[in-house]
Amino acid sequence: MSTEQLLDFKFTLACMYRSHDGDFYEFLEKPESVIVKCSPMPSKLILCGDWNIKNLQDSAKLQN
Repeated sequence: MSTEQLLDFKFTLACMYRSHDGDFYEFLEKPESVIVKCSPMPSKLILCGDWNIKNLQDSAKLQN
């Protein structure tokens, strides 16, 4: 990727954090609202952060 391509790359960066004791289902509504709000923008969306979801551990939350 050339420097010119990097300068022309338009993106929105959203970083989210969920504490270990935060409400899991309430948190899941947040990424959706960010996506909906950013979807009309003519840029790429990069959504990252520390969501504190243990995917390797058996959990009823992962079954839903």
